[in-house]
Amino acid sequence: MAPRFLARLFRGPPPEAPPCHVLPEHRVYAIGDIHGRADLLADLLEKIARDRAAQADARDVKYVFLGDYVDRGERSREVLDQLSALRGQRGQEAVFLRGNHEAALLDFLADPEAGRRWLQFGGDRTLKSYGLDPTGEPEALRERFHAALGPHLDFLQQTERFWMSGEVLFVHAAVNPRRAIADQEDQDLFWGNRAFLRGRAFPGMRVVHGHYNAFEPVVTPQRICVDTGAYYSDRLTAVCLDAQVRFLSTGDP
Repeated sequence: MAPRFLARLFRGPPPEAPPCHVLPEHRVYAIGDIHGRADLLADLLEKIARDRAAQADARDVKYVFLGDYVDRGERSREVLDQLSALRGQRGQEAVFLRGNHEAALLDFLADPEAGRRWLQFGGDRTLKSYGLDPTGEPEALRERFHAALGPHLDFLQQTERFWMSGEVLFVHAAVNPRRAIADQEDQDLFWGNRAFLRGRAFPGMRVVHGHYNAFEPVVTPQRICVDTGAYYSDRLTAVCLDAQVRFLSTGDP
């Protein structure tokens, strides 16, 4: 984990990004990995609202959350409260993708013994955000957590594997360029793969994703990554896609 001062030290100007062709009637805000930072989510949503208000056209606005809402940060429960409220707003179109941390949480609920590794990479902090002690027998902990989740469980179970607009594919982590979109496997979508990072193109599409954190968004001809390590860097980032490509981050002017 990089210290926060290093994240600030190595910050540079936003990357230049060539056009990314969503449907012409869409304006898409794709939000990177939140990881329990409810404070940054609130700040970024306010920044997006101001950006929306500054646009004077008839495009339909879509919010695409790229997954990893929970774990590592201290306020996962509040993040799910905020996202659930956003889903319930009339006239607000939002897509919520599943990340590997949501997948691991759901695996724990399905089989607490087999899924207990979730506790080792941030799940303990999610449990604490629900007022639960993460120690103890996995089965008993699973029962307490299941009861504490309430409507958040439905929210998590309804998260989607991917979403598309025009020539842009939105996923949490990666795709397998050898498979058709409909045939993508959860392992690649949620957990990633090295071939994707090495620049293997997905034919006819550009992929917008999170999962692989860096101090700034990563932009290549094949992909855009907007995971800027919010839980340690204090920077939560979104990319806005319409006729252009723009980045919005907490902490930026």
